[in-house]
Amino acid sequence: MTVLSSLQHFRRSITHKFGSQTATWHLLITSSQFHVMFYASRPLPNIFALTLALIAASYWLRGNTGKFILASAFVIIVFRGELALLLGTMLLMDLVVGRTGLLKTIGFGLLGLVVSLAVTISIDTWMWQKTDWLWPEGQVLYYNVILNKSANWGVSPWAWYFYSAIPRALFTSLIFLLVGAYLDRRTWLLIIPSLTFVFLYSFLPHKELRFIIYVFPLLNVAAAEACKRAWETSKLKPSISTKFFSLLAVGHLLANVFFSVIMLYISSHNYPGGTAMMKLHQMEDPNIHVNLHIDVYSAQTGVSRFLHMNSQWIYNKTEDLSNEDLKSFTHLLVQSSNEPTLEFLKETHQVEAKIEAFVGINGKSFLPKFAPSVTILKKRESLPLTDKK
Repeated sequence: MTVLSSLQHFRRSITHKFGSQTATWHLLITSSQFHVMFYASRPLPNIFALTLALIAASYWLRGNTGKFILASAFVIIVFRGELALLLGTMLLMDLVVGRTGLLKTIGFGLLGLVVSLAVTISIDTWMWQKTDWLWPEGQVLYYNVILNKSANWGVSPWAWYFYSAIPRALFTSLIFLLVGAYLDRRTWLLIIPSLTFVFLYSFLPHKELRFIIYVFPLLNVAAAEACKRAWETSKLKPSISTKFFSLLAVGHLLANVFFSVIMLYISSHNYPGGTAMMKLHQMEDPNIHVNLHIDVYSAQTGVSRFLHMNSQWIYNKTEDLSNEDLKSFTHLLVQSSNEPTLEFLKETHQVEAKIEAFVGINGKSFLPKFAPSVTILKKRESLPLTDKK
C-alpha cells in the first residue's frame, strides 16, 4: 500500500508538470510492467526506499526544494545510501541552473542529516539490542563501497543494468521512452538523473534488478508522454499513420501484460528454498524430531522466519559448516549443484525430494527450462520426538 500511495503521490506531480493525460498513461504503463508491481509487496529495504524516493522525486518535480532535501536525506541515511547518486544528481541539477541556493541546500541538508541519523541510530540500536551505537546503512556502505565486498554475493558485467535489467523492466515501453525523450525535452529532467545513477552504480560488482528499481517509474514518464502524444494526435489529425501509432501505444500495454504473465509464472519457480521448506513441513510428521540445516542458497531463495512453522523443530542457518558437521543434522536443504556435499552425505542421509527452479529459456522452443535446485535430505536414523532423550 505504501508503494501504491507513493506512486499516486508521484502521479499528482506528473499531472502538475506534464498534464493529466500523461499521468494516466504513466499509471497504465507502470501497472502493465512486471517488476515494480512484483516487488511492491516485498518487505525489502529497496522497496521501503522506493516509497520515499518517489515522494522525494515528486517534491522535486514541484520545485519544493526543502521537502525534497529532507525526504532525500531520510531515505538515503535510513534505507539505501546509493540513492545519494540519484537524488544527489537531481539536487546538483537544481544548483547548476540556480533553482535553489547553496545556503538553503546546506541548511536543509544538515537538518535532514541530524534528524535521520538520530532516528535510525536510536531505533536500530534498540531493536538489535546492541551495546554500541548502530547505524545499519552506514555498515552496508562500508562493506559494499569502502571494503568493496559486494562481489562476495556475485558479480555481473559492468553494463548488465543497461542490456538486461532495464530492457526487462520496461519491456516494450523502452521504445516509447526513446520517442518521449525526443519529443519532450522536459522528460530529460528525469532521464538524466536516472541514467547517471545507473551508470555510476554499475561500477559496484554485485548487481540485482531491485537495486535500480527506483528509476523505472521515473523513466516511464517519458514513455507516457510519447503515448499521450500519439493518442492525442490521432484525435486531432486523424489519418492512417496517426491511428496506427495510437494503436501501437495501446498494443504495447498488452504486450507488457503478456510478458508480465510469463514473468509471473517464471518467478513462481524462482524460490526453491521456500518451496522446499513448505514441502518438508508437509512430508514430515510434526511430532518427529527435526534438526534442520538450511544452506545459503536455500536461505536466499525463499526461506524466511515465516516458514519456521513448527516450534518443536530446530532451524539452523549457520554458514561455512564442514561436511562432517552437516552429518549431525536430521534434515538438510542443500543446493542441488553442490555435488561434493551431496555425495559425501549419501552415507548418512537419503534424498527425500528435489525442488526445481527456473534456469533459463530453451533456445529452440523459447520455453522456460527448469532443473533441480534444492535437495531435501533426511538422516536415515531420525528418531520420533517421543523417543528423544
